[in-house]
Amino acid sequence: MSSLEEYKPRNWELVVCAVLFALWTVPAVLLDKPDVRVLGVPVLWFYYIALSVVTSLVITLMYLVEERWRL
Repeated sequence: MSSLEEYKPRNWELVVCAVLFALWTVPAVLLDKPDVRVLGVPVLWFYYIALSVVTSLVITLMYLVEERWRL
């Protein structure tokens, strides 16, 4: 995409970004229980580790879908 083209995000991209933002910000208050562990890791740490993996996969898939639609 050249620098002269204007990019306008699609509605589904905005929804995905809003959901990811909510998942990153809201649950910290609900999951902050240091005594609860998942696979030996505090539940909040486990949540953010899993969420970071999911976020990177979603962003990669969004990029691949956008590249396919552009062709």
